[in-house]
Amino acid sequence: MVFCLSIVKVTRKRQITLPKEICDRLNIVPGDYVKVYVENGKIIVE
Repeated sequence: MVFCLSIVKVTRKRQITLPKEICDRLNIVPGDYVKVYVENGKIIVE
């Protein structure tokens, strides 16, 4: 189920910015760690 959908750009340093709406919804604040992995050809951020 998808609650928020955003298109984000990958920078030259291969970085992305998590949208504020998503961070607010998931209580992600600067300094937090998230897990990033590939599953079935998709990037998953937890």
